[in-house]
Amino acid sequence: MTTPVTQIEKDLGERNRELLAEIARLGDIIKRRDNELFEAYDEMEVLKEQNAIYKDFPKTAEDMGFLTPYEVGRIFYQLGVTAERNKVILHV
Repeated sequence: MTTPVTQIEKDLGERNRELLAEIARLGDIIKRRDNELFEAYDEMEVLKEQNAIYKDFPKTAEDMGFLTPYEVGRIFYQLGVTAERNKVILHV
């Protein structure tokens, strides 16, 4: 038969093992999250490098040397005005 002190020691030992198992489980979770964080950081660094590469690329049609819709409309308007003055019919 166990004495009350022995039973308390057993209970504390069991609780200790449970707590250590919980600490180990939480440690695994922290390691996994830490690894995910490092992977995300690495991906962010790659994106930063890609952004630096593409930062100097033209961003608009005008920057790339294409006509903007406004400019195209202006050209057709001017052609229409010129055609009207000269009585020329435009076929678009």
